[in-house]
Amino acid sequence: MRARRPLAVLLLGGLAAFVALSAAAMARYPGGTWWDSARQGHAFWANFFCDLTQPSRLDGHGPNPAAPLARAAMLALAVALLPFWLLLPLAFPDHPRLGRTTRGLGALSALVSLAVPLTPSLLFPKLHSASSLATGGLGVLAAGAAFVGMWRARAPPIGQLVCATVGIGAGVLNGGLYVAHLAGLALSPLTPVAQKIAALALVAWMGLVASVGWKRP
Repeated sequence: MRARRPLAVLLLGGLAAFVALSAAAMARYPGGTWWDSARQGHAFWANFFCDLTQPSRLDGHGPNPAAPLARAAMLALAVALLPFWLLLPLAFPDHPRLGRTTRGLGALSALVSLAVPLTPSLLFPKLHSASSLATGGLGVLAAGAAFVGMWRARAPPIGQLVCATVGIGAGVLNGGLYVAHLAGLALSPLTPVAQKIAALALVAWMGLVASVGWKRP
């Protein structure tokens, strides 16, 4: 792949912007979780990323000044995900069919993810749920194809396999709990925990893929 270095730069730039903007949004978030709307400040393991994008506090008392930063952060992540999925099959070049599956499903997931921060659940509950589930489902399928490809590779990338295992497992748990909530069950406090674990694993995985893309063939 001749464009691997430009893609690696785009991936690293988008990833750095996501981390920096997310940290700034968390610092400005006035507070509130789905279990304690009056809580002050951001709770890393109790708030969803999408809470930061809401136009107002979850208790409805006042605006949310973190929203513009949070939306920019999630859009930066969506931009970074596209080169991530395109570069990922470099870890298993002997399995081109799995590579095409990973790139196709992953690129579609990255494009759909653009809708997530633009449809906050307080304003567009159905659109937000649909775009979140579509993004997560396509991403898990793409990651699953990549996991199989890396597992079958002549020199399996252990670090990437660990990130993929943790990320897929936490992502499936998060999605399952979210679907259960949409079906009528109470929202589990484990849901944002699973989301954050999946996100941390994804960030680490993206960093590893960017380093591979930067190296010369």
